[in-house]
Amino acid sequence: FFDEIIECDPFCSMKIHVTHKNGCLFFLQYLFLRFDPSESAAFVNCNARAPTKHVAYLQPPLAMRCVNNSRSKRETETLDCDCENLLNWIDDNSDCGYVGSLKISGSNLGGKGIFVSKDVKDGEILLVIPESKMITVENAWADTDLGDTFCFLTDASSRGKFVSLVGFVAKEIIRGKSSKYFPYLNLVPRNLSDQDHFLFWPDKDLITLVQGSNVEQAILKSQSDLKITTEILWEAIKGKIADVTYEEWRDAVKAAFVAVISRSFEDQSFDSTKLLPILDMAQHSNQSTSLLQHSTDANTGTVTVKATSNIRAGEEVFINYAQDLKTIQFFPIYGFIPGLANTSYQEIFSSRNSIFFKF
Repeated sequence: FFDEIIECDPFCSMKIHVTHKNGCLFFLQYLFLRFDPSESAAFVNCNARAPTKHVAYLQPPLAMRCVNNSRSKRETETLDCDCENLLNWIDDNSDCGYVGSLKISGSNLGGKGIFVSKDVKDGEILLVIPESKMITVENAWADTDLGDTFCFLTDASSRGKFVSLVGFVAKEIIRGKSSKYFPYLNLVPRNLSDQDHFLFWPDKDLITLVQGSNVEQAILKSQSDLKITTEILWEAIKGKIADVTYEEWRDAVKAAFVAVISRSFEDQSFDSTKLLPILDMAQHSNQSTSLLQHSTDANTGTVTVKATSNIRAGEEVFINYAQDLKTIQFFPIYGFIPGLANTSYQEIFSSRNSIFFKF
């Protein structure tokens, strides 16, 4: 990998030796310098800011949109059980968590969504997420095994927070049931069968399908950023996590990368990017009156979610993923276009649909 970078990168004028610790650290810094996400949609979350103090509307997460919704009965029952486990994990009085009249169920927009289980009044609290159940870069810095590594990566570049957060989520995914976040991460999409996000498409298919489209540049930049992030993290953690192959790490980083760019919330008041369990399963809408509003307690960091209107039992509730994005700008970040439900985007690109091929 090192030789390949040195050979193919015309901007690299130095020979990098990696036999010494300082050489490895220098190489990571070099990769960061070559890793410029300033034009990439993948990093909008880390740079965007919520318009209102303590209320973050910009860049909320992508609900779990499935390519194939025809699951077997056993798969459906398992998924329902996993959703119930997630609700119970958050609804923990000892941790100041609370789940009100909410349930997770299949959405007409595809994948899962959030619904109210009984009539709800305007302003009613529906969900309280304690800071201990969120995932932030601060968790990465405090990690027992890799905290020092994530701190170094954060300091190495202005993009270090994003890379460290992705690395921490990937590590927790690999830990599986031994992770404290397992009830949440167990429901995070891992591949194309879980979520039709373009980064889960085979690389060759992705390049071919998006060629000539109005999102080609942004998508290929995200693909490149994912590959560089994977290599940076692998070189940083290699040998520090037992019994993990490169392939396992690559797959975990991909799932974590997609989760952070499409599901995370930007909290202006805390200058932090957060993954918020349950809330990030809400589908997007900028028209529904059944919207959720969330705010962060300045003292405890707890996130409280309230209804913004009276909602009838059984109705689905939504969040507005991004107020300022044009429709076509959704795809390079969230992997979908608002209004196109239960759709195979690979088929849309294959047919050269005017949505993506009209300039």
